[in-house]
Amino acid sequence: MKKKILSTIALILVVASFAVCGTQAAEKYENVLNLSTSSKNISTQIDPVWVNRGDLYKTLMFRSLFIATPDMRDVECDMAESYAISEDKLTYTLVLKDNLLWHDNEPITGDDVKWSVEAALKGTLLNAIYTTAFNCLEGVDEFKAGTAEDISGIVVDGNTVTFKLTRTSSSFLNILGQFAILPKHCFEDANLLELHNDDFWQHPIGSGMYKLEEFNPGNYVVYVPFEGYEGEKPSIEKIIVTAVGDVISAAQNGTLDYIQTSNPEQITQLDKMPHMTKFPVNSNYYRYLVCNLADEKGVANEKIADPRIREALLMAIDRENILKGLFLGLGTVTDTGLPATDCDYYAAKTYSYDPDAAAALLKEAGFDFSQPIKLRYYAGDQASANMMEAIAYSWEAVGVNVDVAKFQGSSSEELFVIRDYDFSLKALSAFAYEEYYGEYLSTNANFSKILGAADDFDALVAKLSATDDKAERNALLRELQILEQELLYKMPIAVFGNYIYINTDKLDVSGTVFGNPYYNYQNNFANWSVR
Repeated sequence: MKKKILSTIALILVVASFAVCGTQAAEKYENVLNLSTSSKNISTQIDPVWVNRGDLYKTLMFRSLFIATPDMRDVECDMAESYAISEDKLTYTLVLKDNLLWHDNEPITGDDVKWSVEAALKGTLLNAIYTTAFNCLEGVDEFKAGTAEDISGIVVDGNTVTFKLTRTSSSFLNILGQFAILPKHCFEDANLLELHNDDFWQHPIGSGMYKLEEFNPGNYVVYVPFEGYEGEKPSIEKIIVTAVGDVISAAQNGTLDYIQTSNPEQITQLDKMPHMTKFPVNSNYYRYLVCNLADEKGVANEKIADPRIREALLMAIDRENILKGLFLGLGTVTDTGLPATDCDYYAAKTYSYDPDAAAALLKEAGFDFSQPIKLRYYAGDQASANMMEAIAYSWEAVGVNVDVAKFQGSSSEELFVIRDYDFSLKALSAFAYEEYYGEYLSTNANFSKILGAADDFDALVAKLSATDDKAERNALLRELQILEQELLYKMPIAVFGNYIYINTDKLDVSGTVFGNPYYNYQNNFANWSVR
């Protein structure tokens, strides 16, 4: 059976091919940076920033109060001029810079900061890291329950914004360095539950060093420097973000200058291009199967409700050989939310490949083999599609009827709103373990919709988020891994590294230390230049 799976993987690799989508706007202009994105990210609007903060063009258009250092361990001031933290670490007082402007030249105020946090907590799509941090604020429970009009723990006095917490948060400042502030005046009549679909995203107003100049839906976006930006002025005169399906061809013909990837096929090809310089990034980039277990009211998906079923399905996947055959061994198999290479890694169980044991456990759990399992994915790369086909084949080999397909719409809506699947491949690049385990929280705006708003992890994650004591964190991480394996709400596959490729024949990025490309960090872009 193992040989059959490997043969299938080899066959998939032989027939794999790249697809080109959209109309490519990138050209060999002088003093222009050419970037790429998925066509779905610019299909009818620009991709919002409160779910996925990364992508170079987002961090250049939208700002946060702080900006992370490249190693993600500290922050520097950005929109904030200065800040102070009380001795008990429950009060954060920051002062905004003078004369900050939105791209429509309206002034940026403390009210924008307060409104952004409150709007985010009212919205339907929000990254778990923000939910975890903002739930520490005084008055947040009353605000979310509708018994208070605002969050009492956010106080605005001119340019001074004070955040008052009910409990300590070890990552509060770092998360403020990721949270993009949006212009309150642009959302006066917006439905906060549908903020991610608001018309604002068809021509967004940001605050960064670059502003939107042109948007051709589904094809390309053009950005130019914002004349009202108070910081160091960039030297690159134009950024063109194009919907590119075949990034390899674009890189070869010189119409793509910056690529972030963990795709082995792309890495193999990019390594052959002398003008593309590789910068390895040390990041915890997870790939796992998320389980659609129950809605927010607790109505269970009976097909996969028994954790033994999920354990059996995980044991049926030959993860090691999938990594070798499809990902050139770039990933490392893990059985918990920590990389297996981490000193705090603890796996009470190892989900080793054993199809016979998997089939027996499915029968023991009373699995209904007559019902199809809906297996979905949203990643556009061929290696991910091949992996899903290999997983489907593995499950079919133990008697499971599998319906595997790619999501057609927005990944966030498909995963957390439409919810027409049993398992879906998901990726997460986490800058802290609080982010990975924060997905389990009952208060998580997204995952509560597929995990039934279960509170099993709430107390442990709250303790982890509140402490920076190493011994205490080690003990909590061990408890979290034990609980995670007991409940198996997510099925881990592997942890990957990441690479950034730069066309250094064209771009001079001297002095830049590259960090996790999925987050907002100080890359000194103002000093980048076209040779």
